[in-house]
Amino acid sequence: MITNFIYLRKGVIMQLVYTTSRLILKTLDSSYADRVCQFYKNNKSHFEPWEPKRVDNFYTPDFHKISLKYEENSIANYHMLRLWLFNKYDPSTIIGCISFSDMKKGALLNCGLSYKIDKD
Repeated sequence: MITNFIYLRKGVIMQLVYTTSRLILKTLDSSYADRVCQFYKNNKSHFEPWEPKRVDNFYTPDFHKISLKYEENSIANYHMLRLWLFNKYDPSTIIGCISFSDMKKGALLNCGLSYKIDKD
C-alpha cells in the first residue's frame, strides 16, 4: 500500500500526493484499476495516434491492476513516478497523468517526462 510519502535515501522524502488550487496529483495503488481502465477507455481514440498498439487485454481492469502494482514497485525502487491527475472538485474521476520515467541518480540527475490529458 502506498502512503503519502516515500523515503528515497537518508533524509530525502518524496511526496506521493500533491495538491494545487484546482488539482490533486497522486500515485495510485491497484484498488484504482477500474478508474484507470475507464480513463483509457474514454480516451482510446484520442490517445491512439500517439501511443503504441495496445495488447488485447489492455482495456481491462485486470491489466491495470497488474500495471499499478508494477508502478508501486517502480516508485519504491526510484525507477519511475506516475502522478494521476484529478479535478479537486471531482476527485473520483481521473483527468490525466504525468510520468517521470527512466530516473537516473548520480552526478547528473535526469529522467524522461510524458503526460496524458483527458480529451474533455
